Amino acid sequence: MSIRNLIICCAVIILSSCATKFKPEGNDFGKWQLPFAPVEVVQLLKGNYGDKEFVFQVVLSLQEERLSLIGLDTMGRRAFTVKWDKDGMHSEKASWMPDQLKGEHILYDLMLAYWPLESLNRPSDIIIEGKYKRLVTHNGENRVTISRLDGHDRWQGRLIIENHHKSYRIEVQSQKIKGPK
Repeated sequence: MSIRNLIICCAVIILSSCATKFKPEGNDFGKWQLPFAPVEVVQLLKGNYGDKEFVFQVVLSLQEERLSLIGLDTMGRRAFTVKWDKDGMHSEKASWMPDQLKGEHILYDLMLAYWPLESLNRPSDIIIEGKYKRLVTHNGENRVTISRLDGHDRWQGRLIIENHHKSYRIEVQSQKIKGPK
């Protein structure tokens, strides 16, 4: 075992009480499995990708049998749709959407922000969680920073997702429309 691998193993063991591994860049989603009680939320996503700004209203539905994420632009046009069920994940995006801004990338980051830490157990990246912040690192490089701005209910309130790797930032305002109190 190389010294580099030994250092990485030690770091993972030390951080295991507040960190987990996740692969936000891969397509290894497999079959859908609900990580918590069913819920539906409406979210306003405001952000920028490079020098371009975007605003989407999304409906995120998490049910026993499937996940669906539908994003509309400010004109009400469907920008993207992501569905994840027993057959895996499928996504579509409008032809006018930039190639670099994909619904599945937004879903990855929403998962990083909202999923319970223990359900993000996938190989590759390391997630470090604090009270109001999550950091996703890969080979010591900060890939994603998530800052929770208010609220104790994960589905109510605001947060900021900064995806340093994909060069975009999203402010999320979330409102639960159906689910546990």
